[in-house]
Parts: sequence; C-alpha cells; structure tokens
Amino acid sequence: MSTSIVQLNDSTLAAVRREADKLYLELSPAFVVKSIPDSEDTLWRQNGRIVLTDPEVDGELPATPATITTSRIRLNQYAYVDMLPIPSESPGFIEVKLSTENGGPVTIQAEFLLLELDDVAKYIRHL
Repeated sequence: MSTSIVQLNDSTLAAVRREADKLYLELSPAFVVKSIPDSEDTLWRQNGRIVLTDPEVDGELPATPATITTSRIRLNQYAYVDMLPIPSESPGFIEVKLSTENGGPVTIQAEFLLLELDDVAKYIRHL
C-alpha cells in the first residue's frame, strides 16, 4: 500500500488568511513525498492549504511568503514533526506549531484541521 505525506519543512507558506471562523495556511508549493513498498520514495510538488477551524493563535503569525523551517502538528493523540499525512481531516484537539525563515514559533490551537490539495501533484525526483 502506498502512502503520501506533505513534507512541511522546506514547503512555502505563501499566505495566511482569516475568513470568519477559519484560518488558512496557504502552501505554494507544498512538497509531497510518496512511498510505495519495495520502491524508491518520490518527491512531488503541489499547492494546497491547511484549514483550521475556530483557531486560537499564540504568538505572531509569520510574514509571508516564507519557507517553513520546522513544524509540529498534534491531531488528538498523534504528533507529526515536519510532516502531515495525506489525507488529513481531524476534529478534536488540534495544535500546530510553526517556525519560518521570517520568525516564530507560532502556536495555533483549533477544533478541526483539514488538508486541502489543489490539482495534480507534479513530479520532481526520486529520493
């Protein structure tokens, strides 16, 4: 069975925007690592966003665009460092900690996280 993750470190945080009860972390591009058993991993790029519902921000949101240097995402009992599985859609305890080349860290707690990816991923190389 193949797996895919968004590799958040080195992805570009293109914009941060608020609309009503949502915070959008726009990734353009995000780097996607695809793994297939008995084969080499491959690296792809794809635009998308992390959507956080009912966010509470601790710290200053980074100036954009900026490269993400480190991240830690907690989805209830699961913790992901510098990555997020595809697909990701989770209610409950959500905590996103991000640092970028422009500053940080910023911590965002929310009640729901949704990862949205646009169009089709574009191949970069084998890892």
